[in-house]
Amino acid sequence: ALCLASLPAAAFALAPKRRNLDTVEYIKTLKYSTLYKHGGRRGQMARRHLNTTTDAVRVLGLHLGAARREQRRTSTEIAERAGITRVTLSRIERGDPDAAIGLYFEVAMILNVPLFGADSRELADLAARGERDLALLPQRIRVRQVTVDDNF
Repeated sequence: ALCLASLPAAAFALAPKRRNLDTVEYIKTLKYSTLYKHGGRRGQMARRHLNTTTDAVRVLGLHLGAARREQRRTSTEIAERAGITRVTLSRIERGDPDAAIGLYFEVAMILNVPLFGADSRELADLAARGERDLALLPQRIRVRQVTVDDNF
């Protein structure tokens, strides 16, 4: 029996808009892995990422994994220094887009892998420059309502 209360609300968005198949029947046909992220908490929907996002994270993860191996450092050592588990480090090195971006950066700093083409000292300067540039821009973007005078 399918308990609809245990399904995430976003599961109903997966249902097709066809007349011959109602939402509940469609959800019953889905596999558990379609509804829930593997290894995630119950109730979380699987998240799909853009191909370019997946590729970019994969490149970064592979780069971090290669740097760790070139430095002949163990996954246990790096995971302990980053304050994460070896499983999480493995996810990062595989380029899992669901791993927190801060963890990627933390591992990169531990391995002395330059980010954004800059070393750790230059990153602070880049951040300060970005904050100055952002201060010059408006805080909010408002959409202007244009009324069209089509009364001919």
